[in-house]
Amino acid sequence: MAKKQAEPEAKIGHNANLNSDEKIKLSGFISEIERLNAEAKVISGDRSEIYKAAKENGFDTKALRHVIKVRSMERYERDEFENAVDAYGEAMGDFITTPLGQAMPNLARFGG
Repeated sequence: MAKKQAEPEAKIGHNANLNSDEKIKLSGFISEIERLNAEAKVISGDRSEIYKAAKENGFDTKALRHVIKVRSMERYERDEFENAVDAYGEAMGDFITTPLGQAMPNLARFGG
């Protein structure tokens, strides 16, 4: 059986000889990515304004970001995360070992 030759490694400029259809496709990909980047910049600015307003209204934006992060997790991911945090805290003798920390499991967890 004949041994298949390995394809040569792509080198800088290997796409320099694109035909017109490939150039059109490439241009489309680039345009679409640039459009999405512009949209992301606008969304990021909007998000910053909302966090700024929340902070001006007395909300802790660090806690707000954490709540949003946890709410975006699937239930099983959130449970695994909370179990790991509890285990690490207990291993380190943190808050979870205090009387108030012991009462936490009896309180309803947010998002649940």
